[in-house]
Amino acid sequence: MEVAKAPSKKSQPKIPTKKSRGASANEKRLSHCYAEQLRERTVARVNTFKQYGLNLDHVGIGVDDIDGDMIDIFLEISSTDEFFRQDRMLALKANCYDMNDVLISMDETYMYLDKFSGYNTYRISIWRKRIAKNTKRIVIYTAE
Repeated sequence: MEVAKAPSKKSQPKIPTKKSRGASANEKRLSHCYAEQLRERTVARVNTFKQYGLNLDHVGIGVDDIDGDMIDIFLEISSTDEFFRQDRMLALKANCYDMNDVLISMDETYMYLDKFSGYNTYRISIWRKRIAKNTKRIVIYTAE
């Protein structure tokens, strides 16, 4: 007597899930709204950049299309006449605060001052469940 085998998982068609199908138009619109609100509420501590002879020329913010679990912060930085190459590493930091002004998340990326060409774009990615929805204010600054 021969028993029929169940089809293997490889031969079964995949059913699109929320993650695999991409974001709907409504989800994209929602993430765009979150990003716009965060741009309006972003505070850059420019004096922390100036003390190293740097200008913070532009801050861009993007939000994950599907769940709002990630915020991407793009920093365009240029040098001023006072900039001088130093053999040190500078941390570019971003803090996320909720509506009660409580720190809920933060991240950083590093900039090597001795290798800085005079203009560059840096990215800070902050991952946390519903971070875009829960963040009411972002503060950007530098630290050693």
